[in-house]
Amino acid sequence: MQIILDTKEILSLPEILSLLQESVYAPTPEKLSARAEGYRQDGSISALCLMEDSVLLGLLICREQPDLVEILDLAVRKSHQRQGLGRKLLGEASIRFRKELFAETDDDAVEFYSRCGFVVRSLGEKYPGIVRYQCRRQDEILDLYDQNRCRLGKFHRRGDPLPESTCLLGAEIWVISGQKLLLTQRSPQKTHPYQWEGTGGLAQAGEDSLACIKRELLEETGLDISKETPLLLLQYRRPAGFTDVYAIRKKVDLSKLTLQPSEVMGAKLVSLNEFDLMCHNGQVVSTVEGRFRLIEDQIEALMEPLL
Repeated sequence: MQIILDTKEILSLPEILSLLQESVYAPTPEKLSARAEGYRQDGSISALCLMEDSVLLGLLICREQPDLVEILDLAVRKSHQRQGLGRKLLGEASIRFRKELFAETDDDAVEFYSRCGFVVRSLGEKYPGIVRYQCRRQDEILDLYDQNRCRLGKFHRRGDPLPESTCLLGAEIWVISGQKLLLTQRSPQKTHPYQWEGTGGLAQAGEDSLACIKRELLEETGLDISKETPLLLLQYRRPAGFTDVYAIRKKVDLSKLTLQPSEVMGAKLVSLNEFDLMCHNGQVVSTVEGRFRLIEDQIEALMEPLL
């Protein structure tokens, strides 16, 4: 069984120094010992070791800053490379700190960071003949819930396999502008590309569904309902978790929306008849339509001209 431990206080152990040298340029015993001691005395440093049956397999050393976590050293035992252990250590750092991950690296490691989902930018020849790269990754960290919707006090990195018998919390909102619904079109890089839906997403760590939907609506459309209270119409149980469905009456000017390109490629206002036709033509995400049908009468009752 593999476990990840915080080993900052024992960085000077020979086994750890031996692994650390894999990520240090021109390592010497003196250089490695000085580096380990410097890390040990720095209060912003954390050291994570990946162990299996008391054998050290991987090491990640990072520095926590106000807005990000800088990866200083990342090394995996040669006999266990290309088994996803480096990726696992990065995932653990992301969950522990819940901040953007940052690393500066060279030609030898830049492909690894790219495969792990980092956005890579070349810094050019920072030293004669040596090209350096800046790598950044912002993960979504989510709360885990049990089957009864109780927070477990554990976190999950979006995109990783969901642990057995755990759930996630999501939310969506239908914005009603006069007699019409606001729909957004999903970006090409997302699942269900080019299809239409109301605004929704998963609650991040520390959020409830109301905070989640206010954030999602602002991020994806620029609509600010931070001082308003949407109506909770439905609490829906889905296979991987829970979705709370809200509605709000709000006048929408499409020309003033600010769409988030990575999530949304278009927006429009439609009547209920137009929405039905879009569903019939397969233009609406099917699961979104399914939840909408459960609250359709409530939505229609809210469709009154704004005063």
